[in-house]
Amino acid sequence: MAGFFLGYYLGRRNERNFNRNMKKWERTREKGQGHFILTKGILLWGGLTGMTSFILVELLEPSPLWMLHLFMNMTLFPLGGILWGRLVWRSAEKKYYEWLMERSLSRNPLVL
Repeated sequence: MAGFFLGYYLGRRNERNFNRNMKKWERTREKGQGHFILTKGILLWGGLTGMTSFILVELLEPSPLWMLHLFMNMTLFPLGGILWGRLVWRSAEKKYYEWLMERSLSRNPLVL
């Protein structure tokens, strides 16, 4: 799952896709870092990963302490989602600023 988001936000397979991703990132960054961390990090990454882990473990090894396991997963994975969201945000912002610099230099090259 993390690979998908990193590829989506940071991927540079070809120039057209990269430009499209940067345009999407512009819309994402307008909503702010807090919104991104909440929706993509805590809810999406943390929630989905926590729930998937819980379901898989309970299917393979059912436990009488399943409620504790669920509570721990739905607490720890979203906390990890905060870290994940911050890392992806920083990496995407770095790529975005590099992209802006490339665009401005390609439009206004320095004349020597």
